[in-house]
Amino acid sequence: LWVIEAHKQLGRELPVNIRCLFEGMEEAGSKGLPALCEKLATPGGFLDPKAIDYICISDNYWTGKTKPCLTHGLRGNVYFHMEIICSEKDMHSGVIGGGVHEGLTDLVQLMSKLVDSQGKI
Repeated sequence: LWVIEAHKQLGRELPVNIRCLFEGMEEAGSKGLPALCEKLATPGGFLDPKAIDYICISDNYWTGKTKPCLTHGLRGNVYFHMEIICSEKDMHSGVIGGGVHEGLTDLVQLMSKLVDSQGKI
């Protein structure tokens, strides 16, 4: 933001197009952010993919009273939705009909294979 301010004070145009999106709900899961980005990422919209060459995410602290920290690389976040289906029909809880295979056991087994004991994916 200081670069933008400096350019304005000098009466210079910025050499790039900048779009700023400030979102402060990261610690609560940023629930509305994906829908907002989809809404704004339409042709001619604020986040039109043709108007954006780079994305900068700043989610850091200040290293002093006048020195902010700018992120230039992230470990990354990936979100998945997984659904385990263990029966085609509703299986009522109780003892009628005998034991039923629990799908959660399969999920735990699958997830245990994602990373080995050395941390290799």
